[in-house]
Amino acid sequence: MARTGATFGKTVLITDSIPAIYASFLIRIRLNEAEILPSYYWHFAQSSFYWQQANNMVSTGGQPQFNANVLKDIRLPIPPLEEQVRIVSILDKFDALVNDLSIGLPAEIKARRRQYEHYRDRLLTFREAA
Repeated sequence: MARTGATFGKTVLITDSIPAIYASFLIRIRLNEAEILPSYYWHFAQSSFYWQQANNMVSTGGQPQFNANVLKDIRLPIPPLEEQVRIVSILDKFDALVNDLSIGLPAEIKARRRQYEHYRDRLLTFREAA
C-alpha cells in the first residue's frame, strides 16, 4: 500500500511469492489468512467505506501521509471465511468483466464499473452488532 503522496492508501494485491525489497513509501500488509483473505482485503481497499476512512485519517502537510499507525485504525468488517470467499468470487467476476470489456465498449464499461462499485459497497457493508 502506498503511504504517501497522491497515491496514498492505494493497495495492490500481489499473488506471486517473489523476493522483493519494499520502498520506504510503501507499507507491506501481511494478513492472517485464517481470518482474512488477501483478495477480500484488496476488494475492501477499493471500496468507498475504506476511502471515506482513509481520507478522514490521512495527515496533510506537504504531502498526504498514511502510515501503519493510521492503517491499524481502519475499520474492516471481517465476515466468516466462507462469506469472504463468496464476496470475492462475485467481485472478481465483476472486476474481470470490467477489465475484459476495456476495448471498444466505453458505455458498457462505465455501466459495469458502476454495477461493480454498487455490489462491492453493498457486499462490504455490515450492520453493527448491538
